[in-house]
Amino acid sequence: MKANLRSFVHQHLPITEWLPKYSVKDAVSDIVGGLTVGIVMVPQAIAFADLAGLGPQYGLYSAWVNGLIHAVFGTTKEMSIGPTAVHSLLVFTYTHHLNADMAVFLCFASGCVLFLIGLFQLSFLVEFVSIPVISAFTTASALLLIATQLKGLFGLNYVSDTFVDSLLTFGSHISETRLWDIVLGATSIVILLALETLKCVDLSSGRENKSFKNRFINGTIWIIMIGRSGMVMFVAFIMAIVLHNNGETPFLFMDRIGSGLPTLRWPPTSTVVNGRQLDLLDMIRELWSGVAVITILTTVSSVAVAKTFSKGRGVDSNQETIAVGLCNILGSFAQSMPVAASVSRTGVAKTSGISSPLAGLHTSLVVIFSISFLASYFYYIPRSSISAVLIVSSIYMIDTRIIRKMWLLNKKDLLPYTVTVVVGLTFGVEKGIIFGILLDNLILLYFTARPEVHLHAVGSGTVHWVLQPRGPLMYPAANHVWDTVARLSTVDKDRRAVVLDCDYICHTDYTAAQGLNNTIKNAKAQGLMVVLLNADDRTIKSLCIDDKQVRVATSRQHLSQILAEVPTLSK
Repeated sequence: MKANLRSFVHQHLPITEWLPKYSVKDAVSDIVGGLTVGIVMVPQAIAFADLAGLGPQYGLYSAWVNGLIHAVFGTTKEMSIGPTAVHSLLVFTYTHHLNADMAVFLCFASGCVLFLIGLFQLSFLVEFVSIPVISAFTTASALLLIATQLKGLFGLNYVSDTFVDSLLTFGSHISETRLWDIVLGATSIVILLALETLKCVDLSSGRENKSFKNRFINGTIWIIMIGRSGMVMFVAFIMAIVLHNNGETPFLFMDRIGSGLPTLRWPPTSTVVNGRQLDLLDMIRELWSGVAVITILTTVSSVAVAKTFSKGRGVDSNQETIAVGLCNILGSFAQSMPVAASVSRTGVAKTSGISSPLAGLHTSLVVIFSISFLASYFYYIPRSSISAVLIVSSIYMIDTRIIRKMWLLNKKDLLPYTVTVVVGLTFGVEKGIIFGILLDNLILLYFTARPEVHLHAVGSGTVHWVLQPRGPLMYPAANHVWDTVARLSTVDKDRRAVVLDCDYICHTDYTAAQGLNNTIKNAKAQGLMVVLLNADDRTIKSLCIDDKQVRVATSRQHLSQILAEVPTLSK
């Protein structure tokens, strides 16, 4: 009893397992790694809040609570929870015509669903969302993100929705382009892409290259690589400050925000949108589809990130889902928008060599410091530099290699992939992923109803057919097998027996068993002997309970003996 209680506590409060073993060395590693992730987090949070159509403070509010929560409930030490590009884009999609209260409520509602999924161990459900659909959704989101950020890059001001709408609206406003915004934005993109090429530089390979000088250069390159977005925004910020002090404002700026942490309060259960009072049920009706899509993507991304960076360690996907759910639930008390695991920041945490989830505490401290003392200065970050950072990050979200892999491995995967991208770009990414998931699972259901049936004729002695279904034989597949047998009896009347090879039937259900039972009866009525080969006791019992004359062969040799009793037709 005591051992079970300890196991339960360790499972749901992972901090109780690793904290007693925590050392000074671990603390040093976590401080360095946590501060590094925090420095990366702050500019990303500001950019993602702008992408979500919210003030920059909401990005920072979404970044400071999660490190504290994940340190207690998380199982993957490297995982960084916070705002992400895809989730910010979804927040914009579902709330840009509403208000900030709805974004906070979206965070709370999706967190509650995530918590319940983890609590009832339902995270396996996301396995019905295939990699091609997720990749297509990410690609469509990246293209939409690029299209929506063109206005910031060119210094324009308008509202758009879908990918097509964004391009058309951009085209109608392009004459209003602000010269210095596009110059700064384009320069920022070129610099960011150039800095990306530094990852190919490695002076540490080989014993002769492991000198202090080369290691110092590699360390400097690594710092530039992980902080390049912040560096570009910082340089743009300095330029804007200098010009502003000289009485010039050539760039569009962010919205002004006050310093200080947000007041902790209950998530909104009512709000006013465009003069219309919305109660809790109205808010749910407005956002239920957003909650569903964000929940799916958050679960998929969190589990995928945990497995990617676990390096052979066991991953409790349900506990990670609980942890991310709590980050959203408790974060909504601090006016957070929806958050999830970030691949890029988790990668930074991994390379920083952190030792435990407690590194998230130090990441939170960096964000808290920024909110408390630097928030008022974020106004001077030019919007075009933020758009440049988002556009470059979107470019690397597009995976074109998967198209070639699907073409070589399974061309059918291209159908849900294409539908997800096309619908996502035309009608909205949230509709694209829904259509992609539905189509992908319809294809899955089709192959469940039409399992692969290997069919071949054997004619030495007694001529007979061998049917070899592969995989689970569920009720939609029963008619398929019967149609195959019926077609045999009419097309080739020389065959005197049908052998159902059960070697690869891993599972069946009552309806399928009864359907196959009827198939056996109909085959016998047409003068065909039916033999079950390598059927287990459960299959024999379910199929033969109404027909004792069905023969069962336990081996190929036994099958030959049974077939020898069948008279051969004279030709």
